Parts: sequence; C-alpha cells; structure tokens
Amino acid sequence: LNIYGARRNAWIARSKIIVNVHSREDSVLEFSRVSQALSNCRLLITEPGRPDEIDADLLDGMVVAKASELGRVCRELVDDNLRRKALAERGFDLFRRHELTDSLQSVLAQRTADPFPR
Repeated sequence: LNIYGARRNAWIARSKIIVNVHSREDSVLEFSRVSQALSNCRLLITEPGRPDEIDADLLDGMVVAKASELGRVCRELVDDNLRRKALAERGFDLFRRHELTDSLQSVLAQRTADPFPR
C-alpha cells in the first residue's frame, strides 16, 4: 500500500502483524519500517537482509523468515495470540530501550565508506 501519515498509522494500529517483504534479493532493510512496527507494539515479521542490517539487540523482538516461509509463519502467529503478543511486547520494550544514535552512527559510517551501495 502506498499510504502515509494518519491512514498508515490507522492500518498499523489495527494490525496483528506487520510483514516486511523485500522487492529484490539485494534490497536493504529500511529501519523506518522496523521502527514503525516496533514502536507501535506490533509484531514485525521480515525477510532477512544482510547480517549487519538489523541491530542484534532488536532481533529478539521480531521474527525473521525466508520469503518461502512467510505464509506459514504469519498463519502460526496470527493463530497464536499469546506468542504473538509476547513477541510484539518484547519488540516494543527492546525498541524503547534501543539507543538510536548507535544505529545512526553505524549507517552513516557505512554510507561514508560507500556512498553509492549496490
């Protein structure tokens, strides 16, 4: 969906899970998508990216699954309210305590080293 602002926030608020699917094999995980899900206490299920893309201290609060597994994983977690809510709350708590400046410094260092990543 190409929606933003209040409309996007309304969709997030009523969602049980947020699924992040890459458009290409070499897609970069957008931290804004991670932060929108976690800061709204919604479970994020995402395809894996490069190992350094997701801060290790946030991994326990989301689910990472291959594209071929996304349907099964989503079905399991939609049906398992206790586990889904526990993971969403864990993600929210980890994000709330996450030091955003460390993430930003890491991203800026990567961009400085390679301003035009492929």
